[in-house]
Amino acid sequence: GDGDEVDIFTRRVSADDRHRITQAVKAAVNGDGICTIEFAVDLPDGSQRQLLAAAHVVRGDNGEAARLVGVLIDTTERHRSEEALRASQSFLDQTGRIGGIGGWELNLSTQTIRWTDQTCRIHDVEPGHQPTLADGIAYYEPEARPLIESAVQRAIDHGEPFDLELPFVTAKGRALWVRAVGERDDRD
Repeated sequence: GDGDEVDIFTRRVSADDRHRITQAVKAAVNGDGICTIEFAVDLPDGSQRQLLAAAHVVRGDNGEAARLVGVLIDTTERHRSEEALRASQSFLDQTGRIGGIGGWELNLSTQTIRWTDQTCRIHDVEPGHQPTLADGIAYYEPEARPLIESAVQRAIDHGEPFDLELPFVTAKGRALWVRAVGERDDRD
């Protein structure tokens, strides 16, 4: 666009973001010709929108950069959703810590288990640890393993929920009792 359009646009972008945009454009012109950057724009009504700019450098016959061609994508709602998800995850993590409650999921298609960070803490393993089903069952005392295995299998085969209190030994050797609750979820 003309200089006035660029000036109106750049006045709505913070000085830090203007600098980052300038640096990204210079890098594209001097490099591979691709420019991708996210930044905020202040609207006349006082609100702010998050934008993603993706552009490529068009070069003239002499190889010099002639112009940028690209798109602007409004990513505001995505940012809001991500922030709401982070806040929700933080809230669940805090309540899980306070209540000593962790969550787990066994994907029946892939046979993979996913543990929440609190479930990892209960097991005395690092958050992010993802065991196999056999690894998860191995934390139960030997006499409790047939009970949990049977309950899980009945839930899988017949949709029978379970709620058991069983003896358990953590990765650090702490003996405790845990309440294992589960049910089959037939979504997807």
